[in-house]
Formats: sequence, C-alpha cells, structure tokens
Amino acid sequence: GACTAVPLHPSTAPSYPAEGTHRVEFCAANTEHLDTVLSKIKDIQEISCLTTLPARVEGEEQTRVSLNCSQKALLEVVALLSQNSLLYHKTEILLLQKPLLPHTGMGRLCTLSEPVSLSDIIERLKSHLKLPHVRLAMGMGKTLESPVKKAALCAGSGSSVLKGMEADLYLTGEMSHHDVLDAVANGISVILCEHSNTERGFLSELRDVLAIHLQNKINIIVSEKDRDPLQVA
Repeated sequence: GACTAVPLHPSTAPSYPAEGTHRVEFCAANTEHLDTVLSKIKDIQEISCLTTLPARVEGEEQTRVSLNCSQKALLEVVALLSQNSLLYHKTEILLLQKPLLPHTGMGRLCTLSEPVSLSDIIERLKSHLKLPHVRLAMGMGKTLESPVKKAALCAGSGSSVLKGMEADLYLTGEMSHHDVLDAVANGISVILCEHSNTERGFLSELRDVLAIHLQNKINIIVSEKDRDPLQVA
C-alpha cells in the first residue's frame, strides 16, 4: 500500500560547511583587555570565521565574539580564555555538526496510509521477495490480525539500525536472539527474511545503473544461482 518513508538514521554531508569542528562564543566588555585577547586568538593556528558583534548583556554594552576552530586550536583557545575567569565562565563551546542529507541514510521508517494486518504483510512480503517462508516473532499481545501502521526496516542485519525505534513491525534479514526478544517484549513484531534475501532484489536495479554508467559497453549478468546459504530443510 501507499506509505511515507523516512531514513531511520539520516546520512550527513562528507564535510562541514565551514572550517573547524567547534564554535567558541563569549561576551566581554569593550576594553583594551578584549583587544589583547582578540589579538592573541588571531595568532592561534586553525582559527576561522572570527567575528565580533555589539551585544547588550544585562543592560551593559558588550562585544560578542564568535569563532570556529579545530580540536587542536580549541585547547589553545580555552587555555587562553581560562586566564581570565570572567571571560572563561561566559564562554560557550558548541560542537559543529555536518548538515544532514535529505532522503538518505540507513533503514527506513514506513508509515502506511492505511493499516494492514500482519498476516497480509507477510503474504505480500513473501510474494515480493519470492520466498516460500519467512521467520516471524509476534509482539507481546499481538496476533496475525493485528494492524500494522508503522514498519521499521533495514536490509541485511538490522539489529543496530532498528534498535529502539518505535514501530509496529521490524523487518530485516537477521537479528540476534536477544534483540528479537527485546522487540517482542515491547509489543513489536519481527519478520526475518535471512540476510541476503533482503538485499538480492537490488541486484537487477544495480545492473541497470551500472549499464548506464558503463554506456552498455560491458555485459552485466545477475547470477541466477545465487541464493541465501540458509534454507528451510
């Protein structure tokens, strides 16, 4: 059925939008001492985006100083500011985060437009993956007719990706025994399809992408014998 899907763990950009890994900010009165501090800060290597702006703090006109720096430079900046207890206690240190990349990342949380029974999802899943069987652990208090509105999924081995996610159903290839028990105890049903069964369907998609990238100069063949090593005897 129709659904909206968002990454469980969004990916981040490969680099920071500006130099540095930390931002240091503090306010100080407009004195010669501040000028001296700023001069010493400018002498520290790996400092960037140093800005000063007028600020009014508790009715007093002051200057707000902001700068980006590396981990190494941060130690030097803190050592410098710690020489003045007033400046040091007004200092804020922020860890800069790389921006998130929209619509990318590990796993997906799918919210169905209309709830579907667990048994219906199992049959659709077996049909989609062309599998005769899947493994099922029903959440505490759930039945095959229990409605599923939210499903968290991850191809391959999804324990670390799915852990702690609020959903009606976890769908992945494999999970550890205790992670399955944890999900079940929290009322979350678990469907396991074996590791490579949740990945193999992408091979035909990858083949088409590679064919375009290689301008159809190489014949790409998807194995017809490849199977998950674990089978139901």
